[in-house]
Amino acid sequence: MNEPNPFRKFSFSPRLLVGERKKVEEKYENIDRELLVKLGRKKLPDLLAQIRKLPLDEAELTNFAAMLKKREVRLLVYDYPYKNETTDTIKKITTILIKGYQRDIGKQMWYIFQYYFEDHHIHRVLSHALQLEEEPSFLKLDNTIRKQLREVFKDTDSILMKMTEKINQSDYPIEHTLRSWCIKEKSDLYYYLLKNKLVSGLADPVFISLEGVDVITNYLDIWTTKNYKSLLSIYISHRRYDEMDDEIMLQALRKISNPNEDERPWGFFDQSDIDKVKKWLMLNELKDFFDEDMKYMRFEYWKKYMSSVKNVYVIHKPTVIALDFGNFVVVEFGKGGAAYFYYRDGFLDILLPRRNNKQFQRTRNRDRKESFFKEKDHYEYQGVPLYINRLIHRGNWEFKFDRYMREFLSGNISYQE
Repeated sequence: MNEPNPFRKFSFSPRLLVGERKKVEEKYENIDRELLVKLGRKKLPDLLAQIRKLPLDEAELTNFAAMLKKREVRLLVYDYPYKNETTDTIKKITTILIKGYQRDIGKQMWYIFQYYFEDHHIHRVLSHALQLEEEPSFLKLDNTIRKQLREVFKDTDSILMKMTEKINQSDYPIEHTLRSWCIKEKSDLYYYLLKNKLVSGLADPVFISLEGVDVITNYLDIWTTKNYKSLLSIYISHRRYDEMDDEIMLQALRKISNPNEDERPWGFFDQSDIDKVKKWLMLNELKDFFDEDMKYMRFEYWKKYMSSVKNVYVIHKPTVIALDFGNFVVVEFGKGGAAYFYYRDGFLDILLPRRNNKQFQRTRNRDRKESFFKEKDHYEYQGVPLYINRLIHRGNWEFKFDRYMREFLSGNISYQE
């Protein structure tokens, strides 16, 4: 019979030691870079002069790289990009970096790539580096991302296109994806990939849900007005007005304008998209007015007719609201009761101006305010057709309203039951 082991099992995971080692490595790595930069100020001009004289020949450049000390090869990467050098000289420099490759060259080039991501010479060096590097410590990439990067950089003619495709195909939030690809936050490459992700993602409700609306509004807030409008137009054009997120649309009103007040700043957008924004505004006014109506649920009822609504007039919140259907207007009141139906011309000419009436503005009595817009005794007023009908919210009122709405919307304003 086995005796019980009196000792607990023990495993040692030197996390603190590993952390300290990394700190020391980073400290001396930074010191090494500083020394190289200082050394470069002295030696780099002579080194560049030698490189300029070399022929653009791979064998010659390979031999030259072999003769250089490791530190001299690394000198060349820390002063990149060479904006004042010819294309041939830059090609010679990057060839020497490839032939005399060291890990620090790959890491530094990856950092430079974040800000000069269209530089084809950088692409060449990174393509070489990623084919060689196998260790997880290189750029701190996991195996899956390393394999994807290696595939991206295999063909240097389409690196940005393939990188964008890989990033856009990720099932994770964009911030997580860019971080896992070791993309430096707020670098030029970060903004390039973020914008491309927004271009492809803003049309997709799943992307909005994955990121969260608050994150999307933060991303949209980054761009210039021109870029912002371009991205917003993608979002609006791929949605119905009742599918738009309030936070995104409220941001649009702040950054551009309320198109009901001034449509000119919206000139970049298609008219159909501007109309959607206006319809969203109407829906929000309706929702806001009926926010506390839990008894009759009138917002849900009128919401289904919003596609036929031409305008919404909040005459006084929370007292009176009017829905303009083109040839007739429905007036609803905050306390419920009955909805009044009027001919559109009569409402606009006779009733709507009453909101500017001094008595209407002065009175604080809710019933008195509502009475200014209840004209059931005047089918005509000063020769203008006005009152049509009133329908009470009682019982299964929605069915009766639906029958009248169907007839009225088809043009049969004289319909009666």
